[in-house]
Amino acid sequence: MATRGDHAISSPTRHTTLVNESNAHLACALAGLGLIHTLDFMVRPSIERGELIVVLPEYRAKPLEVFVVYPPSRQLSTKVRVFIEWVTQIYDRLAPA
Repeated sequence: MATRGDHAISSPTRHTTLVNESNAHLACALAGLGLIHTLDFMVRPSIERGELIVVLPEYRAKPLEVFVVYPPSRQLSTKVRVFIEWVTQIYDRLAPA
């Protein structure tokens, strides 16, 4: 369900194609099989190349929270610390303004 402020929209749909894998979802959209509601990072490159267009941009799904889980310890390994910093930078860049 997408929202704009406190207003939510939902539309019952009929479908002839149904997939449950993100790459198949994107492939269906690129093949012109209809509208999709999917994760931004999956479609952003296709939107930037003009292969897909955004419909109802003022309505967006609530963002999903992302967590990095690691075993507790007194000091994180360098690899884990660098990974957390990298993921944080990516999500900060992708966050809507």
